[in-house]
Amino acid sequence: MTIRDQFIEEALLLLEEGGPEGLTSRAVCTRVGVKAPTLYHHFGDLGGLHDAAVSAGFERFLAHKQSQKPFADPGEDLLAGWDNYIAFARAHPKLYRAMAAKYATGQSFLAAQQSREILDRKLEALAAAGRLNVPPLAAAEITWSSAHAAATLIISLYPNEPTTAAITALRASVEHLLRPVV
Repeated sequence: MTIRDQFIEEALLLLEEGGPEGLTSRAVCTRVGVKAPTLYHHFGDLGGLHDAAVSAGFERFLAHKQSQKPFADPGEDLLAGWDNYIAFARAHPKLYRAMAAKYATGQSFLAAQQSREILDRKLEALAAAGRLNVPPLAAAEITWSSAHAAATLIISLYPNEPTTAAITALRASVEHLLRPVV
């Protein structure tokens, strides 16, 4: 593992443990066993390392998404993807929060784009089969925003509860996008 990779791995761990506030130059340099100039050499500044760690977080999210076994029914597959999104956020709440905050700034991450492309392909397939009640773009926005809202509620308010009425209703919003198989 290169020094750069060690920095990213330790930054991910610090984000997991303490969120963005836990990722400090001193903490990451101590864990890697180097002085601050090495951090600056590889990333320019702490912000560059933070961006690299968030990018790696999106790569892990994409790998998590790609590991999902597809369902024969594309509607079930869409809902399983929604559940998978929630599971990732629940398993990595502080990292998810850091990823969501960085994404909200409009910064682009390749793995986030690739995740969105997976969702778009699922929705295009559903649309081609006549299974969507709304256009694919609207379905994508509803699916993502409901998953993000549910994940945010879970990690902020309900970390120890398997589900709540609000989470169930958000998932139902995605179910309502689908026409039944006839």
